[in-house]
Amino acid sequence: MPYLGNEPATAFTSTTKDTFSGDASTTDFTLSRAATQNAIRVVVENVVQDPGVAYTCSGTTLSFTSAPPTGTSNIYVVHLGPPAATIAPPTTINNNTTFTGGVSFKNETPEDTDGGRESKVTFKGLQSGQEESTLAEIQASHDGTSDDQKGDLIFKTNDGSDGTSPTEAARIDSGQNLLVGKAVTTSSTQGIALKSNGQGVFTSDGGTGALFNRKTSDGDIVEFRKDGTSVGSISSLASSGIAIANPQTNGFISLFGNNQSNGIFYEDGSSKRFAPYAARDNDIDLGYATGRWKDLYLSGGAYLGGTTSANHLDDYEEGTWTPTYTSGISGATAVYAKYVKVGALVNIGLYLNSFVSQSSSALVLAGLPFTVRSAGYGSAIFESGSTGDFGLVRTRTNSSTLDFYVWNTSTLHRENYVGNDLGGHLILNICYHTDS
Repeated sequence: MPYLGNEPATAFTSTTKDTFSGDASTTDFTLSRAATQNAIRVVVENVVQDPGVAYTCSGTTLSFTSAPPTGTSNIYVVHLGPPAATIAPPTTINNNTTFTGGVSFKNETPEDTDGGRESKVTFKGLQSGQEESTLAEIQASHDGTSDDQKGDLIFKTNDGSDGTSPTEAARIDSGQNLLVGKAVTTSSTQGIALKSNGQGVFTSDGGTGALFNRKTSDGDIVEFRKDGTSVGSISSLASSGIAIANPQTNGFISLFGNNQSNGIFYEDGSSKRFAPYAARDNDIDLGYATGRWKDLYLSGGAYLGGTTSANHLDDYEEGTWTPTYTSGISGATAVYAKYVKVGALVNIGLYLNSFVSQSSSALVLAGLPFTVRSAGYGSAIFESGSTGDFGLVRTRTNSSTLDFYVWNTSTLHRENYVGNDLGGHLILNICYHTDS
């Protein structure tokens, strides 16, 4: 077993060297530690001096019989240590020392208190003004209060105001947990716990709990794995955003509260969907009265009020359309020609004036924005003329054409409305169905 110090009946001493400069007048010099005249070797101008003849020594005072000559560092004293063997180790080892078999520290006081049986290594140094400062300590001590062998290894550092009692900075406890800034593994105490089971606990009071920084390039900042296989990551995106990703085929990402079945998920692969779990079917709102989304962009459709094809709204569109003149007139000015399409239902509005080449032929207009569905007729009332003549306008099936009629009061049947009957304007609004 190696020891720091000497084993019983074996001499173990340390040496110290003091250096002085003579001035041919000074006879007394102060040693760095107390000694006797036979425990030091005194050399002047590289000549070994005779103890008791050339010099005497009392405590830390070295007295020469005659003053040494003038010279720079021409006097040196080697402390040889006590001449006899001692069991007590030296209080100071001034030179680098190698212990090839290890070093043992033993506290001889029997106790089971928490922090008892302690042994310490203290690191000290001298400030520029020669003040001694305690920089740090490493302490091994008992962990807990049981009569057992559990131990802590505690690391202490001086924050600049600790004096001779540095503050604990970190410890490795008997459970092989590394604790920084605290002495317990619980998350309620500020500090870091890197636990032996692989868990990390980071607790900050009033500040950021953890910071992850990736420099230079975008990419994964944190990667998550299950049994060694990546199941997700948080990455930097376009230098100013983050991305949450799951690289697995058919992988998904879930958001939920106290129970997975109560949340929502995004699933990739064969089933591409962002939806609530079945347990929350028809239960989660998208936005609320004072927290609305702005625009909704869909490339497919929306199921409204149900989940069957009858509830599927696959299109909404607004735009303008350009009427063409098949019969009755050859042209006109389209003051207003717009449409709204909601699913299969089309509503058009039209206002014409400044008619060109009115004739006695039936008035027929074409150019509807969508072809009328088979048997999907639409009809409405139109108005023409400054006196407000009314008539019937109707779509043709499988066509984009409008026909115009008036009521014959004699035959009680409809008859074609001709171009010459148009007054100063033509106004209509009609709905029809389309397969487009």
